Amino acid sequence: MPGLQQMNPSRPEPQMLLSSSVSLRAGMPFRQLLAMILEGKTLVASDTFGTVMAFYGWLKKEVNAKIPVHDYHSFRHNKAELEGLTKKLLIPVKQHRADISGAPQNGWLELLYPEMDAFLLRFTDFLGMNGAWQWYKQGVTFPLLPSKLHPYYGVYFPTRFEHLLLFDDWLSQQSLPDRATEIGTGCGLLSILLHHHGVKHITATDINRNALIGLDADLQTLGLRQKFNLHPGSFFEGLKSENCQLVVFNPPWLPETPQNNLDRATRYPANFFEDFFYQAAGIMPASSRLVLLFSTFSQAAGLSQRHPIAEEFENERFRLIELIEKPVTQKPSKKRDWLGEIRKKEKVQLWVLEPVGRTKSG
Repeated sequence: MPGLQQMNPSRPEPQMLLSSSVSLRAGMPFRQLLAMILEGKTLVASDTFGTVMAFYGWLKKEVNAKIPVHDYHSFRHNKAELEGLTKKLLIPVKQHRADISGAPQNGWLELLYPEMDAFLLRFTDFLGMNGAWQWYKQGVTFPLLPSKLHPYYGVYFPTRFEHLLLFDDWLSQQSLPDRATEIGTGCGLLSILLHHHGVKHITATDINRNALIGLDADLQTLGLRQKFNLHPGSFFEGLKSENCQLVVFNPPWLPETPQNNLDRATRYPANFFEDFFYQAAGIMPASSRLVLLFSTFSQAAGLSQRHPIAEEFENERFRLIELIEKPVTQKPSKKRDWLGEIRKKEKVQLWVLEPVGRTKSG
């Protein structure tokens, strides 16, 4: 794709210093600082990273005491409460480094803000960037690939592998076409698996431009770039029917409104699947196959009893060719007993669908 390296990556929004901002320094009572946040004031870390980290840890304990986590609903409530309190907790950046003593440093501050010499970031954004930098530099090992991948900032990559193993096993038993498309490629794992199983020309799409920037670099390193067309856009926007003989999609699994790029990989808003299937039915040839990787997490967690893929058959745009299910075997940490209970009921799924035409309204 021409000009991919010139795409501006998405990044956390720089914050402004306000007249109501307060310098967060050692010795300030944490409860007093919390009262300031609740009054709408902004706190700016001013002496050491240890000071602001200690206050952040104290806030987490306060939230945990107020909203104990015992299921998925309380987990989301707890997380939203902490996000609300920390959005006015900022850290200064100067000359592409965190401008407080003892702060860890990461290259995103230069890569994502090359034109900015001094600004403020939300502390939680800085923590997220620091973790993402470690994954990017060190690479992520996946059980199905011989080489590491290096997810760019703000790009989702899987930490569970049951559905990936399911997909790899399915691919090994198929006669695959020369061309295939992956919708929402993320770090590119499924697209690279398609290549390993013999697909010669792969189109990988994503609405998150950071995903394509990161995948482009990995493909260059692996010597595979010429096999891939990296395409920015939502769903099938700008794609050609000839590249859709096989379409692969690992959609979000949770029926919740996404707030950022990472959320878009795991959470879907209303009409998400309706829009996807409508576009798929309009471009996919009658002889093509649509492969969807999904999970019953939503049902197991009591979020919804609706299954967006199963409901699609009522529209008579696709017919079911195959459904493969397997129980989840990867266990969460012992600290999350509530998540372990969900895992006991959850199944990963691989759906194979075939288009049969549009609806009357299509």
